[in-house]
Amino acid sequence: MSGRKRQLSETKEDSPAPRKKGKQSKVPSVSAEKEWAETDERLLDTTKLIMFATGDSNEPSETNARMLLALMQQQVRMLMTAAQQTATNDGRDSVTLRDLLVHFARHKLVLGRLLNHAKAALVVTSLTRHTKDEEDDNEKEEDGVPYEGESEEDDASSESESSEEDSTPGAVAIKAPKNSALAQLEEAVDSLDAGFTAADLMDASFEDLTRQARDRRMATRVRRLREDVYKEFAEARQAAFVSRQKRKMFKGQPESSLFISWLGLPPLDSVLTYVISWLAKEIVTQVVDDAYMCLLKENTSGVNRGAAASLLTAHHYEEALRKNLGWRSRGDVLFGYIAPRED
Repeated sequence: MSGRKRQLSETKEDSPAPRKKGKQSKVPSVSAEKEWAETDERLLDTTKLIMFATGDSNEPSETNARMLLALMQQQVRMLMTAAQQTATNDGRDSVTLRDLLVHFARHKLVLGRLLNHAKAALVVTSLTRHTKDEEDDNEKEEDGVPYEGESEEDDASSESESSEEDSTPGAVAIKAPKNSALAQLEEAVDSLDAGFTAADLMDASFEDLTRQARDRRMATRVRRLREDVYKEFAEARQAAFVSRQKRKMFKGQPESSLFISWLGLPPLDSVLTYVISWLAKEIVTQVVDDAYMCLLKENTSGVNRGAAASLLTAHHYEEALRKNLGWRSRGDVLFGYIAPRED
C-alpha cells in the first residue's frame, strides 16, 4: 500500500462513525437551563401579582420584583437551614414539620395565619365538594336513580342522619382529615409546648392586629380602584407560588416540585411544600405591605403626590427593610414585628 493510500486508510479508521439521522437526545444542561428559565419567569410573574395585590401598582417595577423574589428565596432557605439543623441535632437526616415550626414558637401571629389559611383552604375544598355532591344528588333525583349500591330507603335514612348531625340546614361539618395539612399542622403546633395550642390560635378571640391593619389598608385600596382594574386585582389576590390546581409545568413536572427545586431545597413532602409555599407568599406580602405603609406616610406628609404616588419605588422597599426589626437584628423579615432578645 502506498504512503498516501495508507494515510487515507488510517484517517478513515480513526475518524468517529457518522451519527445516524433521526431524533437526537437533548443536552441535559440545555434542558435544565430552559427549565430554570421558565420556572424563574413564572415565579417572577407571580411575585408581581402578589405585589399588586398588596400595595404596588398593576405593573410593578421588574427590578423591585426580582429583588423581592431573591429575598424570598434567601429567607426560605434560611428557615429550612435552621430546620435542617434541628433535625440533625436530633439525629435525623430528613426535616419534619415540627423541625420547621419549632422556630415559630415565639411568633404566634405567623403560626395563627398559617393555621387559619390551612383551615380556610379545607373549608373551601369541603364546600366545593359539598356543592358538587348536591348537584349530583339533584341530577340523580331528576333521573329517579338512587346512589350506586344504595336503595332509595337508604338514601332517605342518610339524609335524616345528616339533618340531625347538622344543626343548620345546609351546613357543612368541617373536620380535618387525619392526613390533611390542617390536621398535621395542628399536631405539630400542639407538640411545640409553647404555652398555646393550635386551637388557641384559630379561636375567634385570638387577635392578629397586624393582619387586621393590613386588611384595612387593602379594603381602602379596593374602594379606590377603578372598575376596569378591580377584576385584575381580584385575580392577583389569588396568586400563589404553588397553586391549588397542581399544575404540570416543564416536561410535565409538578409545579410544586419545580418550586422546591428552584429554592435549592431537597424534595419535601406535600405538607412541608404547602407550608413553604405559604411562607414564601407571606414574606413577599409583608415586605410589600411595609413598603406601602412607607408610601402612605409620605403621602400624608404631602410628599410624592401625583400620578406616580401609587407606584412603589426601590426607596420604599429599602425603607421597609430598614424599619424591620427582624431584618436589622437577625436578618429575617417574616418575624420583623418581634423585638430582638435581650440575652
